[in-house]
Amino acid sequence: MDELLKQLGLAAGEAAVYQALLERESGSPAELATLTGLKRPDTYNKLAELRAKGLVEEFTAKNGRKRYRLE
Repeated sequence: MDELLKQLGLAAGEAAVYQALLERESGSPAELATLTGLKRPDTYNKLAELRAKGLVEEFTAKNGRKRYRLE
């Protein structure tokens, strides 16, 4: 799957975050950083890149924290 996402134009970190979100309904940057092995600042950057491509959306959970899910 990772290779397919790279062929579709996603960088390695973007593909890792996208794949982690495929496996979950949503995730916080901290959860996604843990799942992907990326540092939290890198995870935020990858989420921003995926949002710019229209692949991920940000939303506010009931607890007031930002979470991300696939578009």
